[in-house]
Amino acid sequence: MQKIIGKISTFFQQIKKLSLIKKIILLTVILIVGYFSISKLFFNNKNQISYQTEEVSKGNLIVAVTGSGSVASTNSSNITTSATGVVKNIYVKDGDVVKIGDKIAELELDLEGQQKSSQAWASYQSAKNSLQTAKDNLYTVQSDLFTKWQSHFDLSTNSLYENSDGTPNTPERESQTDYKVSEDNWLASEAKYKAQQKAIEQSQTSLNTAWYAYQQASPIIYAPISGTVSGLSLQIGTVINSQSSSNTSATTNKIANIKTSALPTLSINLTEIDVPKIKIDDKATITFDAFSDKTFTGKVISIDMVGSVSSGVTN
Repeated sequence: MQKIIGKISTFFQQIKKLSLIKKIILLTVILIVGYFSISKLFFNNKNQISYQTEEVSKGNLIVAVTGSGSVASTNSSNITTSATGVVKNIYVKDGDVVKIGDKIAELELDLEGQQKSSQAWASYQSAKNSLQTAKDNLYTVQSDLFTKWQSHFDLSTNSLYENSDGTPNTPERESQTDYKVSEDNWLASEAKYKAQQKAIEQSQTSLNTAWYAYQQASPIIYAPISGTVSGLSLQIGTVINSQSSSNTSATTNKIANIKTSALPTLSINLTEIDVPKIKIDDKATITFDAFSDKTFTGKVISIDMVGSVSSGVTN
């Protein structure tokens, strides 16, 4: 320790012997060396890159895709009626399970309602008569078809138009007028028969439509599908007036709603970049503006690969 103190003392004595200029130069060198040494010490520590390490383990990588859309009412149907009057009987309440065709309520029709019901019944009877007429006409057309076919068959199998080995005599068939007339009569009767079958199908469709219209105007309101009743807005004495829909000339009133056991579906718009990231049965987390504090879960059930362009973006 005394040696170190002695060396320091000798060092300072030598400095005292230096001229003023040399002392200034020496002091400057000491300051510069000290500055860079201190800077290197502190700044190197400050800019030093640090690494975080963790033990390798197997885990799940989650890729999330977000989008917005709307709820599609695919699990419910409205109960409607075009009848007008006063409610006199109610056969169900909210939460009841009904089957298609079950009675929901009954009205005492007012004058307008009675007129609608009578007109609907008359239309139904007219459609019913038209169907019966079409069926009756089919017998006549069918009989004519069989007659024309038998006549043509007999002509085709005689010795003039059929060879001895049972093959058709084509030259004679193509040259003889009576053969062509017989064939045309048979084909024409066949066409009439097929047309009459189409007429029966159309008459049946008209009858179904007329029956539905009569049910809508009937004093009894029926369930259109099977399910659970909700939103029933009737009570005994409620007056139902006619209300014209904004997008149709038909006059209907919504009475209630029937929900099935199927879950509701949502339609979400995604960009063409996000669509390849999802697949059927992927889990979905759903939130609604009306229930901001709740989160629901679901899954992907369908992907529409045919996109639509909106504002230059393919969805």
